[in-house]
Amino acid sequence: MVYSKSHGVTFIELLVVLAIMGIAAAFVVPSFKGLIQDRRIEQTGRNLHDALMLARSNAVKGDGGRLVPDAAWVGWEVQDAGRTPIFISKPETSIMVKATVANVDGDGVITRGNIVSDAIDNTNEIRFDSVGTLRDENVVSMLGVVFDICVDGDLRRGRQIYVSQLGKIKFNKNCVCEASGECN
Repeated sequence: MVYSKSHGVTFIELLVVLAIMGIAAAFVVPSFKGLIQDRRIEQTGRNLHDALMLARSNAVKGDGGRLVPDAAWVGWEVQDAGRTPIFISKPETSIMVKATVANVDGDGVITRGNIVSDAIDNTNEIRFDSVGTLRDENVVSMLGVVFDICVDGDLRRGRQIYVSQLGKIKFNKNCVCEASGECN
């Protein structure tokens, strides 16, 4: 009698491979969630950075330079001197952006404003003057502005953007977000 070798896969072998793939996926999926959140933070930070650069550039060109947030800094737009939008961001609802008047010392440590008039609320706009420095009539002493970008509900990761009084825009380090939405 002649026996031929089978080239197929048995049902048991298929179930074992599927079980192994399921177990591997259970370990991989949570790390993808963190990766996706990191990419959202990075993209929101880049969009905000680019919008700030555009507003500053327009101010220096004499076309007006203002960054106007919508409710809770979910999105923003850059406007020219006639308040016509020249850039509108795509809102990212799972990301929190908090703007605070702040200063950076020589060691790079951010010192936030601690008086009520130093808070930037949802109606304030970030404005630049014709030489590219920060300008605000509502704040007595505009030292600079720090933007904390955090994932809503996840206090492990965040980014910062700092705009100095002279208008220098710096995309700062990764940071750990607090419950208040500020980075450490």
